[in-house]
Amino acid sequence: ELISMASEDYIIAQLKRLVDRTSEQLCWGKLTLKEAVELVEETREQAKKLIPDMMDKYDLIYESRFERLMWQFVMPKQNVNPQVTIRSVNAI
Repeated sequence: ELISMASEDYIIAQLKRLVDRTSEQLCWGKLTLKEAVELVEETREQAKKLIPDMMDKYDLIYESRFERLMWQFVMPKQNVNPQVTIRSVNAI
């Protein structure tokens, strides 16, 4: 059981690093909206490998965080119709 706790701590630490790195790129990177959406999708795929059974929690916590960061930091740099929702940006 001690090993599983250590392994769980390691997985959570990896997830935290992954999410923090993505958040930093959204805030301070010079990403286009398309690149930002792709980064968030890529991050979700990597998270799915780490925590496949907890993706509902991931979506609840991090998807809204990433969406807020895109609206706050990425969208102001773009010429995008404000009526566009982040999830529909894949069509751009």
